[in-house]
Amino acid sequence: MNPILSLITFLLLPTLLFSQNYAWYSGSSPYTISTEADLIGLRQLVSSNTDNFDGKTILLANDIALTGTWIPIGSSTYPFKGILDGQGKTISGLSVNGGDYAGLFGYVGENGQIKNLNVVATKIKTQTVSATDTYRYAGGLAAYYASSKSIENCGVKADSIIAYNGVMSNVIGSRNHSGGLVGYATAALAITNSYASGNVNSTGGYGGGLVGYASATLTITNSYAIHITGKNISV
Repeated sequence: MNPILSLITFLLLPTLLFSQNYAWYSGSSPYTISTEADLIGLRQLVSSNTDNFDGKTILLANDIALTGTWIPIGSSTYPFKGILDGQGKTISGLSVNGGDYAGLFGYVGENGQIKNLNVVATKIKTQTVSATDTYRYAGGLAAYYASSKSIENCGVKADSIIAYNGVMSNVIGSRNHSGGLVGYATAALAITNSYASGNVNSTGGYGGGLVGYASATLTITNSYAIHITGKNISV
């Protein structure tokens, strides 16, 4: 067996009963993923600290329909630092329910990037907590984006976008930041040729059509958001 795959098997043996696939993870970058199982494999490689994909590119070869509740890729402990190039393909059926970082990606770290990707989502929801608890982040593409690499040619469509205490973009959260594409951006970020659409409801906090909150320079070009806002939404 390929020594890399042997290492993966050893590290991830407790999870091998699930539907992830690592066959694509051989050779060198760029890697190509085609199925939901491949995408789950990517998540497991990142969350197990096997590979954060820094300096590596992952290409999406096909449209992917997710099933069940999605667990986001990357966390504050083990962020995703690679480049996901969707090549114009669509990931549909995204549904997140709970956690501190809700989105297709939970945490995109330094050097990470999402581009050329479409996402179709239902409800993206962080865990609901009291006002004394820590912040939560939610976004269609990424809950937390700590990279200065641009988001390019991306789109998010949501059946419903619910902001609870400030979370939005088909997103529910509490004392949080949320947006159609990104919940919270911490580095200087450019968004180009991208959009987010869906019904957006907010009860307070920080929420935005494309980005919920940006703590550095945010540049938006040829991009837009379509949403409806509301208050006192029950979650």
